[in-house]
Amino acid sequence: MIMKQVSIIVPAHNEEKHIEKSLNSLITQTYENIQIIVVVDNSTDNTFNVAKKVLKGFPDFRIMDGNHGSAARTRNQGAMVSHGDILIFHDADCVADKNMVKNVVKQIENGYDGVATKTDVVNPKTLIERAIKAERSIGWEMNQSSAVEISKGAPVLVANMKKSAFNKLGGFNEKIFYFEDQDLTNRFFDMGFKACFAPDVIEYHNDPSTLSEQINQSLQNGKGIRTLLKQGKFHKILIPLYPFVFLGGVISIFFGNFILAAILFSPLMFLYFVLLSKSDDVLGVVTFLPLFLIRNVFKLIGMIKG
Repeated sequence: MIMKQVSIIVPAHNEEKHIEKSLNSLITQTYENIQIIVVVDNSTDNTFNVAKKVLKGFPDFRIMDGNHGSAARTRNQGAMVSHGDILIFHDADCVADKNMVKNVVKQIENGYDGVATKTDVVNPKTLIERAIKAERSIGWEMNQSSAVEISKGAPVLVANMKKSAFNKLGGFNEKIFYFEDQDLTNRFFDMGFKACFAPDVIEYHNDPSTLSEQINQSLQNGKGIRTLLKQGKFHKILIPLYPFVFLGGVISIFFGNFILAAILFSPLMFLYFVLLSKSDDVLGVVTFLPLFLIRNVFKLIGMIKG
């Protein structure tokens, strides 16, 4: 039986910090028929040379320069030069489980056009990373024990799919900033393709580990929301209004209206108890609560500034 070829596309913009471990997790996969394409997107650090060093000797790889503009464009550029039957879009700050590719292929051979990935955290060390680990503990994907067919609206993204499906979709929409993967997933289901979530298709993500990195990510997220708002896609996003609710709670306490304050703070307290029920890292949970508010404030700033 001929093994299906899998092309793994890795967009990389200034990823010198993570790309060595990321690529090593790909070249040590238990599945053999793999092509690795790294699209170095106008990096000013040593990303290109590190990638070249890691992949030297790997039987089928390509490192190419991309045109800086959007993650969508970079991924499309990699897909255009790929020759695999299956495409996997792997971020340069992620580490793949050694069986990830094998398990993607297994689900494709089971009749699916695409497979959603389970995303976990790489060995959290800082308080910020522990907070994100606690947040992920309540995610839908972290609480599924077996493969399940999914549809549009599922809280996971289809990052692995047949190349034939990707081509029919016309690739990523390069006019969308930050939410291009969600848009591709939506169109995937709109066109009638089938996908599943497989808990053994695992990526470990290096989440932003400092407050400044979290703030920058939130600003970018807000910019992405602004882009969607301009395109009239109001129903596909969640505008981060909770900072106003929190501010209302603080003002209510100041004026002695404790009942209103309790009502306004109740969603945050509910989230706190849900997190505690799933995570045994109390400090991580406590850290997440102010981080949640800070994120939302800077998402709003990103929306306003664009």
